[in-house]
Amino acid sequence: MKVTKVTFSKKIGMPGYSSDNPGVEVELEGKETKEEAWTKLNQDMIAWHRAEYTHLYDPPAEKRVFVTDAPEREPRSKQPEDQRIAALISDIYSCSELKVLEGYRLLAKTKPELQAAYDMQYTKLNLPKPQTND
Repeated sequence: MKVTKVTFSKKIGMPGYSSDNPGVEVELEGKETKEEAWTKLNQDMIAWHRAEYTHLYDPPAEKRVFVTDAPEREPRSKQPEDQRIAALISDIYSCSELKVLEGYRLLAKTKPELQAAYDMQYTKLNLPKPQTND
């Protein structure tokens, strides 16, 4: 078998769009191998795509963002655990509706003091309202 023609196509994904699938068929010249032809065609296809869709390869300078340009952030100062727990207890006691208090249910299970505050506020909010005689 003698190969005289090769076909080359390449599926090129377009971000946010459909894909291109350009292809060509060429005849081999002289002692050119099909592998050499495919390598050359691949290089040609990449060059064509870069020229046709420059915006995908070379975004405008004003849109480029480099990590080194980002401002340095100050490390977060960690609040001591007892202060975090005290703040959570205060938040639990400030709940005036059972629906809001329920948001602390799972968190309260992590520490006995949080659970105690949760239980106390739950009891307070779940008490029946006094009946008035009019």
